[in-house]
Amino acid sequence: MDTAPKLYAQFLRDIKQTTGRTADEWKQLLEAEGFTRHSDRVTWLRGEHGLTSRAAYLLASHADRTRPTYNDSEGLVQSMYSGPNAALRPLHDTLTELAIMRGSDVTISVAKTIVTFRRRHVFAMIKPATKTRIDFGLALPELDSPPEQLIPTGGLAKGDRITYRFAVSSESDIDDELEQWLEQAYLLTAPAPV
Repeated sequence: MDTAPKLYAQFLRDIKQTTGRTADEWKQLLEAEGFTRHSDRVTWLRGEHGLTSRAAYLLASHADRTRPTYNDSEGLVQSMYSGPNAALRPLHDTLTELAIMRGSDVTISVAKTIVTFRRRHVFAMIKPATKTRIDFGLALPELDSPPEQLIPTGGLAKGDRITYRFAVSSESDIDDELEQWLEQAYLLTAPAPV
């Protein structure tokens, strides 16, 4: 499976063909608008230029990486993976890429300790659980016989959205099985009304 850095690099190479502008040209447009928050950049790219959620998120992230300082969602993600959790960041990026690739209606919310992905409701969540593991949670109905790597969270009994999780400690844990269950969670979540 491709890693997020490879997918991101490919996206940056191909963006001019799909949008008519290079990533650096998009960055200059974002800078001219004077946004200070990642989410504002994503919203503007989607609303003003009709970009998909995935393209808007990745272009806003590209602009974030070249900004000297910012205090927004990318900063929160960097905080999550500072110090002993730093080695988990590539796994986070790969999972993020997989989640936003589900569809153009995916939105991302970043809090201090988690990142959630939603359509009308949350369908997936990333949470660094330990120094060596990310919990990748999914909103799924009760399953009669889930595969061994799909671990119940207790969410069904508590009425939480996230009901199962994958324990992700290496790229090999991000396999076809995980991607199929992610797709299932995405499809089961109603899209936001237009």
